[in-house]
Amino acid sequence: MGNSRLPLRSAKVLMRQKAESQTGNFAALFLITALASLGAGFALAWQHPLWPAVALIGFYGWIVIALWRPGLWLFVVPACLPFLNFWPWTGWQVFDEFDLLLLGALAAGYTRLAWESRSALMAGARGPTLIHRSWVRLLLTLITVAAIASLVKGLVAAGVFEAGFNWTLAPRQAMAYESPLNGLRIFKSVGFAVLFYPLLGRETRTPGDAARAQAYFGNGMLVGLAIVTLVSLWERAAYPGLLEFSTRYRTTALFWEMHVGGAAIDGYLAVATPFLGWALWSTRRPAVWVALSLLAILTCYAVLTSFSRGVYLAVGAPLIVLALFAIFRQLSSRLSAAERMLAVPLKSIGWRGKAGVSLTLALVIEVAAVMLGGTFLLERVGKTDADLVNRIEHWERGLSLLQTPLDWAIGKGLGRLPAEYAQISNETEFSGAVRLETQQADLAAGSVEPSGATAVSSRYQVKLMGPEDNPELAGLFSLTQRVDFDRRFAYAVNLTVRAIQETDIRLKVCEKHMIYEGSCHYRFFKLRPVNGNWQQLSIPLRGRVEAPRQSDLPRFGVFSISVINAGGALALRKIQLIGPGGKNLLANGDFSHGLTHWLGAAQRYYLPWHIDNLYLELLIERGAAGLVLTGLLAFAAVSGMASRAVGGAAQARFLLASLAGGALVGLVSSLMDVPRVAFLIHLVLLFTIQLARGHDGARK
Repeated sequence: MGNSRLPLRSAKVLMRQKAESQTGNFAALFLITALASLGAGFALAWQHPLWPAVALIGFYGWIVIALWRPGLWLFVVPACLPFLNFWPWTGWQVFDEFDLLLLGALAAGYTRLAWESRSALMAGARGPTLIHRSWVRLLLTLITVAAIASLVKGLVAAGVFEAGFNWTLAPRQAMAYESPLNGLRIFKSVGFAVLFYPLLGRETRTPGDAARAQAYFGNGMLVGLAIVTLVSLWERAAYPGLLEFSTRYRTTALFWEMHVGGAAIDGYLAVATPFLGWALWSTRRPAVWVALSLLAILTCYAVLTSFSRGVYLAVGAPLIVLALFAIFRQLSSRLSAAERMLAVPLKSIGWRGKAGVSLTLALVIEVAAVMLGGTFLLERVGKTDADLVNRIEHWERGLSLLQTPLDWAIGKGLGRLPAEYAQISNETEFSGAVRLETQQADLAAGSVEPSGATAVSSRYQVKLMGPEDNPELAGLFSLTQRVDFDRRFAYAVNLTVRAIQETDIRLKVCEKHMIYEGSCHYRFFKLRPVNGNWQQLSIPLRGRVEAPRQSDLPRFGVFSISVINAGGALALRKIQLIGPGGKNLLANGDFSHGLTHWLGAAQRYYLPWHIDNLYLELLIERGAAGLVLTGLLAFAAVSGMASRAVGGAAQARFLLASLAGGALVGLVSSLMDVPRVAFLIHLVLLFTIQLARGHDGARK
């Protein structure tokens, strides 16, 4: 009898040893990930172009807070996403301050997971199980591998592994969308999202944890949405005017990625707005409901003044479907068949029903006011057919880039779409470009300093170019910097410049937020080569000296220099904007810190930078593998939540509406080329998959 139990005991011992080994392996993996995130965050903060000390203190302070309150990152990350990026001031293209926030959350989260796994190992228990289905683990692995394969292909196409590639200059470039680092910029949204998946698993282990995680995430999305709407309100009031709906001005908020156009705010509003619907549906306190209603009115204003037809569809359609679904469920549960055929007396609805009707009427009036109060929206709607024809032609050009089986399998490479598309013809080329170069190359070419010039204080110079061939694109690209602009004063520009060939130049300083200009002082002049030598010029700007605006709202000023002839190019060594009191208003005018403070910006023409379709974007850059795997991830999220949504789980329905909004706006917009928005979409997908394990939280 005793001997018969030995095999059973041996099996239990082996199972325990296997579980302990697995827990130990996970603990080591979690610790390595935590240390890697900590190291990457330290390196990034240390290299911050403007505030390294502040970045370091903020990074480590955030880690302490995240360790103290483990689930708080679910609130902080979506709340900070719309504003934690200072690209116009830092010149950072590949990384930004939002990455520091994510790295801090990862360092804290994986440190806690490592500690919990170690504690479980010492207690002889099984460590935390964070990915409950092997197919989810396999799918995430395949998505990561496919993204890495596309990244490597893009790096090869960009010449990273060729002799002479300058790794010193590459991180200092701004607006270099043909740079290999553009692939890394796009890859990080996928990489970060995959790393956050186990942390999502930790925060949704039990029904109570899941409900708390949903509250954190939903409230964080509300705060982020409030920030976007308030900034949009300021932007409209400060520039075109709150009630000016005829001016061709489209709201951009703080999505600086739109310096080359794109749909950053479109994607954000489409994904975020359903969370406001969830909050209105679930709250039971009248005061909170009133505050949320005000946010709904402001959000509707931001959506309308984006003047994006894709946003109108992506925000409106899912919410209308949800509203009809909710009305049908309530009527089905409370009224008889005969009563459903009759008008329901308003007094039988209750305060929430009356408030909902009032809010709906207010939103309808707001939509009508924007439609009837100006001509821009109707103009946009009237051009839908013509725009669709142009967009289809644009898509066909993009698809023509896929020429080999490998292209169709894994794409042209992450970040390669702009550079590849710009080479199709002169109709699709870039409207301009800016390059950071070393002084040594210029000195080796035999250029001569201008008489009386001071010694070179920087080892860098900037090459600014217009379009190569197409004159219609001339002047639609500028090198810009944020400045204090007061139109009551006159301005002048001092330049140390060298004409590479005869070049027409435009200098401007304007009231400007992102894309659209207000009052400007400007000057056009022609720069001719002088035996390849440098020239020192002082150019007074022209413009009316005007009285200050009646509005006290702050307005950005932007200085810009542009090449306005096809084939024109110049080299800049030093530039100053002389303002009131003879003060130089430009920072890093000698480019000693690379392109810090500088940002390349396009105007009106954005064709090469975006394919304007999420699905073609995935196919062209990541191939069929990337498109299919992303589709499977979306299917996993939707299929897992569908039954709960139909069964009555309110937030499940609004999560699906958020995903539907992203999918709909993706029909006419690129989203993966905006890392913050792309990360948010992936995070919502993975959060939905984790919640679909069965812990759906409280049902409303």
